[in-house]
Amino acid sequence: MKLLSLEDTLVAAQEAGVPGIEDLVSQVETLTERVAESLAQHLNISCRNTSFWDGKIYTTFLPSQPGQECPAVIDSGDPSGEWEGDGEEEGTSMSMGG
Repeated sequence: MKLLSLEDTLVAAQEAGVPGIEDLVSQVETLTERVAESLAQHLNISCRNTSFWDGKIYTTFLPSQPGQECPAVIDSGDPSGEWEGDGEEEGTSMSMGG
C-alpha cells in the first residue's frame, strides 16, 4: 500500500497527464482558499494568494493591523518566515493554478 498526501496526489496526476487536472487543482485551491479565509477571520488576520506551486499549496498570511503579533498556529507552520505587512492591505486570494 502507498500513502500519498493531497499535494503528492496532485503532482502525480499532473505528471501522469490526467485529463482535467488543471480544473481539479483549481477546485483544491478554491477549497484551500475558503479554509484560509475562515482561519484568518477567526484569528483576525489577513490572507491572500492561495496557489499550488512547486508541488505544494500555499497561502500567504499577514497582519490585519500594524504591529499585530503573529498567531502561534501560523508561526508554527512557517517558523522561519517573516511576519510583515502594513496591516492596511485588504486580504485577497488569487488562484494561480499548477
